Amino acid sequence: GCSIASPHFRPPRSLQTANLDGAGVVAALSALAARGALAATALGMDARRAVLALVSRDAEALDAAALTALASLPVFDCDDGVARPLPGGDRFSTPAYELAAAPGATPLLLAPAPEAARLYERLGVRPLPRSAYWFDRVFSRGDLTQWKKTPPENRVAALDRLRRDFDAVADDSVGEKDFGAWIATLELLWDDSGRRFFGAAEARDATEALHREFKPHQIVATTLRTTVFAPFLARLGAKPGVDRAALLDAARAVDGDPRRAAVVVTALFKNGPSLVAEAGDDGFFAELGAIPLASPAYDFPMDLAAAFRQLGDGPSRQRRGSQLVPFAGAVVPSFSALREHASCWSRRTVVRGGGDGTLVLSAKLGASPEASAEDVAAHLVGMASLAPALLRAHDDARPRGSTRSRRAPTVEDQMSYACESLGYAVTAGGATEARSARRTVGDAPILLLRRSTGADATYAFAPAARVFDGLTSDDDAPPLVLSADDRLHAAVVAALARYPGLGPALGMRRRPAREDLRFFAAELGSGPLDGAGVEAAARLCRLEAAALTTAAGTEVLAPLPVPDASGRLRSATEVLYDDAPWLAGRLDRSRVPLAHGKVERRVAAALGCRPLSRAVDETAGAVTPRPAETLPPAVAAAVAQWRSNARAPAFRAALRRAHARARLLAVSETTAPVLDAGRLESLKRVDVVAAERLESRFDLAGVDVTRDAKGSPALVVPGASPTIYLRLDVDGSGNVRPGWRRRWKPAVAIALDRYLGADAVGERALIAELLAVDDVVEMTEVLEMWEIPALELDPRLGVVEEDDDLAVQSEAAVAGDRVLVELDDETVVAARVEQVLEASYVLAVTPELECVERPLAALRRKRSAAERSPMARPPMSRATSADDAAAEDLAGRASTSSATAPADDEYRAAQGWEATEDAARAAVVARERAAVLEPEPPGIDGFLLAPPPAVVDSKPVASKDAVAAVTKRERVSPGFDLVRIGNFSEAARFPKEIAFFHHRPTVAQIYDEAHYGRQRLVKQCCGALRDVCGVFGYDP
Repeated sequence: GCSIASPHFRPPRSLQTANLDGAGVVAALSALAARGALAATALGMDARRAVLALVSRDAEALDAAALTALASLPVFDCDDGVARPLPGGDRFSTPAYELAAAPGATPLLLAPAPEAARLYERLGVRPLPRSAYWFDRVFSRGDLTQWKKTPPENRVAALDRLRRDFDAVADDSVGEKDFGAWIATLELLWDDSGRRFFGAAEARDATEALHREFKPHQIVATTLRTTVFAPFLARLGAKPGVDRAALLDAARAVDGDPRRAAVVVTALFKNGPSLVAEAGDDGFFAELGAIPLASPAYDFPMDLAAAFRQLGDGPSRQRRGSQLVPFAGAVVPSFSALREHASCWSRRTVVRGGGDGTLVLSAKLGASPEASAEDVAAHLVGMASLAPALLRAHDDARPRGSTRSRRAPTVEDQMSYACESLGYAVTAGGATEARSARRTVGDAPILLLRRSTGADATYAFAPAARVFDGLTSDDDAPPLVLSADDRLHAAVVAALARYPGLGPALGMRRRPAREDLRFFAAELGSGPLDGAGVEAAARLCRLEAAALTTAAGTEVLAPLPVPDASGRLRSATEVLYDDAPWLAGRLDRSRVPLAHGKVERRVAAALGCRPLSRAVDETAGAVTPRPAETLPPAVAAAVAQWRSNARAPAFRAALRRAHARARLLAVSETTAPVLDAGRLESLKRVDVVAAERLESRFDLAGVDVTRDAKGSPALVVPGASPTIYLRLDVDGSGNVRPGWRRRWKPAVAIALDRYLGADAVGERALIAELLAVDDVVEMTEVLEMWEIPALELDPRLGVVEEDDDLAVQSEAAVAGDRVLVELDDETVVAARVEQVLEASYVLAVTPELECVERPLAALRRKRSAAERSPMARPPMSRATSADDAAAEDLAGRASTSSATAPADDEYRAAQGWEATEDAARAAVVARERAAVLEPEPPGIDGFLLAPPPAVVDSKPVASKDAVAAVTKRERVSPGFDLVRIGNFSEAARFPKEIAFFHHRPTVAQIYDEAHYGRQRLVKQCCGALRDVCGVFGYDP
């Protein structure tokens, strides 16, 4: 009990014999212990440390006995606060630091003071390994009862010490595991309440709102939420951020709470890249996408949605934004969420995502960045099918104000957004999306039309098949055929322009086909049409007329119905168009099927309607001729002159020439005018009579449609000897009114034109000019003034056939065929068929094309060679003499060869032609071999060898002596016998200024267009010549 380390220490008398060194101190302490005076509590901690420090000074001098004696003394402090002797076996001390940890099952020596470190080393005491210290002493081999009772500040200090030691002890073995793996399984961490402990693997990142909302009891205490502890906790197994398991657990716990769902969605898109990058596909995204987590970006228009549900379509959601929906099947737009919502809200729900960069995550959840073409198309079909009153009521009830109105777009805005979305989907998706949209839309009206501005304006829609982007409002026929630019809403037009593939995908075209026009006309029905129906029918007719001028017009289809004056649709072949205003008061129009006034004349004509002036037949009624002797001299002279001119062959030849020009100018053979050749020939016996009274009646298909019999200024009564009646306009005194000639000219021209065939001579005024000439020789001059091309005479016509061996032609002939015909004087001449009548032919029998009418039996033909040959006679039945036998043998050979002979009209060479041909060829060869070279002209050597000629003005000039006239050979080439046909041009817009000449012997080919096509070739050449002039800068 003495303070032996004190400098004032005086040992008792019994100890005075021991030295005061390490061994002496040990001996003294051992003596005290032997007397029982050295208990564990006899010395305080400071005294024990001082004694050990004193002994340690001589630690190297202590022997084994001294060390053994010292180890048995109770002077060594343990971690339980009790001083004990050193144990036997392994002796361990605590690490250099001290922790407020739970005592272990076996007390552990405290770490020595630095001055006693050598003494502890001599005593065999070494520091306990740090991993064993943590395993056994701090964490009690996993029994954390004491750990949890330890004050939080001590636990924090221990974890901080472990954080610094962790790299050194992580790989040490404790029990059956490494220390790092073992420590991660312990519930070392605690929350702010201090009542709940959990392992590092269960710890949640406090920076994540998701964990704070759903796992607040697994967030570590605030004292551990530092940047110092974060890496250490991560090494123990704590996961920073949000992982798949935590997110899925949170999603399952939402249970329809929009606030908690918003937390999950925010964490989902915030951590999207890391979630996608996690390895493996354990069905996480499929399960998460099926959980209702997303809130609609916009409220549904409840009034329209209810109407959709009544139609059996549309959203099943009846609540507004509080209704959560799964991501699977929803639309998460990367931009323009309002456009997507307005485009597909009846089919898909638009939800808000995390902005750009979330396409991959949205796709894994089953969402899409935009609605498909099928969804948008179905939404368009549904919107357009709603009642117009409902759509208007929706617009009237929508909230006002800038923000709310944008969130509740009008029907116009919705339809325009949908068209934009559909155009984008079709363009981005290609042919597959286009087919899907077309299949979904079908013939439903989905394109929004322009709205009127009136109070009763409603929404109207049109099918894409009825909208055409190649038409204007002047060309279309609403509501059957609509112009895209002028009839559709401006937003729809803009979408079609921005996405060129949208229109074709929906079924739009440039212009309607002719079959479409007939389908649309059938929709109008056959009953009387109202004003709008007549307007639509008239516009359909206009479109058909325009189509007939294109390549599509060549297709043969049933005539398009045309509205008549009563508003009923009738076949174009049954309707007439009024081209005769002069007949306005003379016809009973109630009995005439006239086209409606809204159908233009050109349109009606193009559709096949007949003109009124050609359809009605005017026949003579009561006629009162005026005796010639009572006519004024001028009138009588004119009548006589016109009669003489009309009978003249030159008049008929001039009309043929004019008719040829009219056919030349025709667009096609089907539209070319037809001249009645028989009536033309009857003019040789025509009479011209002035009448005081001239009445007529009008027949239309056997129905008398006459209203007023008076009024015709001229009329031709047909017959073998036709008569031209000219009405005299007289005053009350019976005198002919002045101007009669001016009135008669057009009247007689029109009458003769109808008589010979509608527009058969082209310019009808030409007829009057020809009749009014003073001499028939002037008719040629009149034709030249009118630029009528000359007719080539056919010299082969009228040639008398000298061969008497002719036969009757039994085969039928057609117009243009050359035949032989027997005239009244029994002469047979060459002729050409001009017209085929029912039982006769009209034949041209003179070069001037004078025609006659002959029955079918009058045609003749030459007999064939076989018919003329005597060998064609049947052989004798029996030979009676040598001559008869020879004749019989010859006849037999002839009959045998005739069986295999070619047709009678096939060329066959004469007998023995081979020998004649060989002789001719031999003569040619002999003449060529006998030919000698011709000598050179005299003086040619001198000319070639003479000095160069003098040069004047840089041009060589030969001297007269050096020039000799040399004639090698003379050749005379035949010229072409040409005749000028007239002036031509390739198109009507150019003047006819290119002169055309043709070979005279074959000039007939220019008028036989069906066989030779010469006129078409000439026009093509004119176009080529004009192009050449344009290239080289010539004046065409």
